[in-house]
Amino acid sequence: MRVVIQRVGSASVAVPDEGYEAGIGHGLLVLAAFEAGDSEEDLEWTARKLVAMRIFDDENGVMNLSVKDAGGEILVVSQFTLYASTAKGNRPSYMKAAPPEISVPLYERFLDLVSSHLTCNHNTRIQIKIINCSYMKKKKKYNYSPDQESMGRALELIAANLENAASAQVYKDCFSMMDLTTLKTDDTPASVERLVEKVNSFSGMYPDWPLPASVCVYPNFAATVKNARKCDFNITVVAACFPSSQSFLEVKLKECEMAVEQGADEVDIVLALNAFLAGDYEAASEEIRQVRLCIDKVAARQGRAVHLKVILETGLLRTSEAIANASFLATEAGADFIKTSTGKVDVNATPSAAYVMCECIAKYYAATGKKVGFKPAGGISSAADAVCYYSIVSSLLGKEWLDKKLFRFGVSRVANSILSAVEQKTVAFF
Repeated sequence: MRVVIQRVGSASVAVPDEGYEAGIGHGLLVLAAFEAGDSEEDLEWTARKLVAMRIFDDENGVMNLSVKDAGGEILVVSQFTLYASTAKGNRPSYMKAAPPEISVPLYERFLDLVSSHLTCNHNTRIQIKIINCSYMKKKKKYNYSPDQESMGRALELIAANLENAASAQVYKDCFSMMDLTTLKTDDTPASVERLVEKVNSFSGMYPDWPLPASVCVYPNFAATVKNARKCDFNITVVAACFPSSQSFLEVKLKECEMAVEQGADEVDIVLALNAFLAGDYEAASEEIRQVRLCIDKVAARQGRAVHLKVILETGLLRTSEAIANASFLATEAGADFIKTSTGKVDVNATPSAAYVMCECIAKYYAATGKKVGFKPAGGISSAADAVCYYSIVSSLLGKEWLDKKLFRFGVSRVANSILSAVEQKTVAFF
C-alpha cells in the first residue's frame, strides 16, 4: 500500500462524468493506492499511523498535533497511479497496482479503519464510496475496464498497417456501409433530392460498386428521400432535437414519431448529456427506452422494423471510462447501434473512442448474446480514415461485424475519397 498525505486548508474531489463532488475543510488529503498483497495488518497500520501522525501546529507553531487533535477532517481518494513504474520507456506501467476488483474492497476497508480512529466527514466518505461502487458495478457486470496501455499499442499497430489493410475490396466494403449524410443548415428539398438522384444513378455509372447503406438527413426530409428514392438504400434521420438533445422529452418523441411515419428506416438520436453528465443515468437511459418504444410502435403499425442508433458524443465525454459507461448504458436501454459523434462539436470520432466502444460491444455480446452495431461519425474525411475504423472493428469484433447490418460510417466527404482511391483518379461524383 502507498499513500501520499497533504495538509490542506480545504480540499475537494470532483468526478464530472459521474456527477459527484466531495470536499473537506481543514485536514488531510490522502491519495491511496493498493496492491494485491496488501493485508488487513497493512491497512490497519496505515490507518492508525495516518490519524496519529503529529503534523499540525500547536499554539506555539510546533508540529505537535494529530489531525484528530487539530479537529481536522480526512478526504481519502483512490489513486492507482502511485504505483506507476517509469523506469522503461515513456509510457508508465501500472502492473503493481491492484485491479479494481481487488483495490475497491481494500479501499473501502481502509475507509472503515480510518473511521474507527477518527470521526470523518460522513457525507464525504459516503460520496467517495458511491463513486467507486457505481463504477465497479458497471465494470464487474461486463468484466471490463479500459486499458490505456494495451489500447495504445493496438492502435499503433493498426495505424502502422493501414497501407497493407487497404484494398479495392475493403474500400468497396466501406462504401457499402456508408450513411451518406447531408446535415446542413441550408439543406432544402431540392438539395436533398439532388443527393438522392446521385445515389439513384450511381449503379449506372459504377456498376461494379455497391450502393451506400443509407442517406442520412434531418427528420423533416424523410418524406423527401422516400419520394425520390428509386433504388435499394435506407432512409436515416437524425432526430430527438439533434445535435444537442436539449428539449422536452415529449418534443423529442414527437419528432421521432413523425420521422418514422414519413418513412425513416433508421433513427439516430443523441444521448441526453444534460442527464448523463449530471450523473442521472436513469434519466438518460429512460429517454432512450422511451424513444425505442415510440419508434417501434409507429413502425409496427406500418408492418416494419426501425433501427435506433444512439450518439454518445464522445468528444464531450472526455475519458475512456465515461465512454464505456455511456456505451453500456445505451446498449442496455435498447440501442441497435452506438455512434461516436454528431459531427457538430470540436472533437468527433477518434480511433481511441472507437476502440473503447467496440470493446464494450464485444463485452455486451459475450454477456447477453445480443449484437449491437457501431457507427463512427464526424471528421471521417479520407479513405485512410475509413480503413482505420474498418480495421478497429475487424480486430475487436471480427468479420461478422463487417457488414452494413452492424457497421456504418456517418460521412459526407469520404465517398469521393474512396471512389478516387479505387478508380486511381480524382472522382467528384457526390
